[in-house]
Amino acid sequence: MIYQLIAFAQIFLIIFGLPEIFKYFYPQNQELGKYFIYEPKGKLFIIAGFQIVHVLSWIIFNSYYFILYSLNNPSIEKYKVEKIPWLWQRDPKEWKNLRNKTFFNFMRHILVGFTLGMVQKQQRSRLDYESLPSTLEVCLQLIFFIFVEDLMFYTTHRILHHPLLYRFHKQHHEYNVTVSISAEYCSEPEYLIGNILPVMIGPTILGLRAHHITVLTWIVLRIYKTLSAHCGYLLPWDPFTYIPYSTNTEYHSFHHSQNNGNFSSLFTFWDQMFGTSNQYNLKKKELTQK
Repeated sequence: MIYQLIAFAQIFLIIFGLPEIFKYFYPQNQELGKYFIYEPKGKLFIIAGFQIVHVLSWIIFNSYYFILYSLNNPSIEKYKVEKIPWLWQRDPKEWKNLRNKTFFNFMRHILVGFTLGMVQKQQRSRLDYESLPSTLEVCLQLIFFIFVEDLMFYTTHRILHHPLLYRFHKQHHEYNVTVSISAEYCSEPEYLIGNILPVMIGPTILGLRAHHITVLTWIVLRIYKTLSAHCGYLLPWDPFTYIPYSTNTEYHSFHHSQNNGNFSSLFTFWDQMFGTSNQYNLKKKELTQK
């Protein structure tokens, strides 16, 4: 019961608490709402918001998982999905090399995101203080973002596994046993097609109907989900474990270990519909019968 309460508290904090925090610190500048994305001030405000929230979320959530890794406590390690030693235990030299590559890769992605924002000419979300989103608006639009992203991620992820395009996705599978920092480790083409496009297509569709604060909340939620899926632990206090039909760490770890199937992002619907989770379901059934 305590684990369920912790999981619920995390989701409550992100969906209901985080927007209120953003509102508290949001600049009360009456001119801000007049800025458009093709104006320098509007561009810089949007890009700065995205990148600061992105980087801080990445640091905070990864720090949380690396504290768990460093503890090496049996009461936590029993939740490990892959029952083999972590890479830093098996091969410290290889781990150091892959870890450094991952950090430099992340910094390149920040530059890619900044550049993309500077050349973007479409207004993505409203910026004014006067129309800060209500709790209901945030919740409804987050639900919309989630289902749009889920479909787009499944589509782009499966396409990237096609033999003609797999060379752009191959880098991500250098981690056959995932850890949290592996979540965004990928080539720049994949980062654009498989990460930014699915995440941002929902906000782009809504345009000015969505506030910048709602989009920032969505980014935090999505980063937490992808790091959770790659952390290597099936933790009982992970909030995504209790969402019906949700993917989890075990589900995505199978994808990395087998390099096939389980393409979905947030829910298992599309994998079930197109039969791309059949191998995983069969394995689960075999383990249950043992």
